[in-house]
Amino acid sequence: MEARRIVLRLIRWGSVGVVGLVGTVFAIQALVGPVTYSGFDREEAAIVRSAVERFERANLDLPLTHVRRAQFGERCSPRGKATNSRPIRFLQICSVQEEVVVHELAHAWAFVHLTEENRHEFALRRGTPTWRSREHPWMDRASEHAADILTWYLYWSEQDGPVARIAGDVSVEAYLADLSWLMAAGEQPRATEILASRAAELAPMWVATASQ
Repeated sequence: MEARRIVLRLIRWGSVGVVGLVGTVFAIQALVGPVTYSGFDREEAAIVRSAVERFERANLDLPLTHVRRAQFGERCSPRGKATNSRPIRFLQICSVQEEVVVHELAHAWAFVHLTEENRHEFALRRGTPTWRSREHPWMDRASEHAADILTWYLYWSEQDGPVARIAGDVSVEAYLADLSWLMAAGEQPRATEILASRAAELAPMWVATASQ
């Protein structure tokens, strides 16, 4: 944990350049785990850790990722933003809520576990016109479908919510089938086993839609 504190001080003080920062964080993550974070107070940091632990319990392997809280006055997406940078994925959190952190971590998971072919096939499964193009509304992007379905599994299924935000089939049956497909495509066999063990618990639930 001392190593984590050192690198976070360097980030906070601006003592390292961008290249040095990436190299430093990369080295620290090799010691402390795939996900590091900075800019959060104690309560907010607990939210980030809880989100990460949800992926760990589900055996969904996260890539090297740094989660950063957006600072006051900084231009930011409404809730959060995931950047597919390498070798470390960067997440910017604008609204520090666990569902937001889980959703952005789900993007990081998809960045490394789904191939271009997988992404195209998932878009066809969900009946969406694109994986991630901003030329289409948020609710019609397959990347957001994948992130929201994973967020439902890891977080919302335990919170009785939310109203479905994505287009297409939002039934539990569809979500479970898509989760199974995502885990198989991402080559996460242990995660598939855990999903199967939870299927009986999740099956009676229904995802609310505006049309219901």
